[in-house]
Amino acid sequence: MKIWILAHFGDDTAQRVYAAFRSRRKSDQVRLITSEELVLAPHWRHKLSQGTITSQVQLADGTWIIPDPGDLIFNRLQAVKMPQFEIASREDQNFAAQEMYALWLSWLSSLPCAVVNSASPRGLSGQNRSPVEWLMLAARAGLPVRGYAFTSDPRHFPTRYGNPSRRLAGLDNRRMASYETITRPIVSRQPLIDLEPISKDQEVVLLAGDRTVGKLTEPFGVPLRRLGELAGCDLLQATFARVGSPKPYPNDTPDWRILGVTAFPVVHDLAGINAIVEALEDKLEAQKVMV
Repeated sequence: MKIWILAHFGDDTAQRVYAAFRSRRKSDQVRLITSEELVLAPHWRHKLSQGTITSQVQLADGTWIIPDPGDLIFNRLQAVKMPQFEIASREDQNFAAQEMYALWLSWLSSLPCAVVNSASPRGLSGQNRSPVEWLMLAARAGLPVRGYAFTSDPRHFPTRYGNPSRRLAGLDNRRMASYETITRPIVSRQPLIDLEPISKDQEVVLLAGDRTVGKLTEPFGVPLRRLGELAGCDLLQATFARVGSPKPYPNDTPDWRILGVTAFPVVHDLAGINAIVEALEDKLEAQKVMV
């Protein structure tokens, strides 16, 4: 039984999980493979024929990636970059990346072993949901969520929170959506978001299998597990903040709310890394029983 960790170069969480496994298992039982190694692999064979799928990948160092049914893959792949096409036109670069993305998506979906962060139509590593989708799922799981209202016409903007904002491009260092408060008068009809104000007092809780790690584990551990079940995720990371209106509205006291959730945790602390490793070990043991 072998553990394969697929990640992008510089993924500190994947590297720490790999190091933790190396301290627990023989060196030939765990392998960290970067997206660059996959992109530059000299041999790919992925054949779909009459209901059967055959896949073989050989890396430049001679390693063959042919997982057995009893293996486990920890998938952290998010996107495809093709360095071979850096001097090509933008159109050719995009075409090459899309073709490799399709190959990876089919390959990851066809693997015979258990995959944590399995590929889906939502992305290479599964649950690429929008911030609003995560908040809706979290609320359905019984978690308190940050107030969030959207309008396509700011002149009719809801005034419940009085905090008009716009979403910034990209994700922050926790892989969360980030927002910019708009302070100037709103006169245009560009889409805007009205967010419940938050304080700087924030906490992060990690869900790894049935384990939760973080200061807010006691009040929110059970609904977080329910959220993991609803989302179909073995790993989740939720960011909480104390929120409250900037004005002393009646019966409105600061309390914890979820700002956002990601199925791609960024973890540096030892307790969190150990929780992920133990969750993966549990998955591997369950796979052993099934095989």
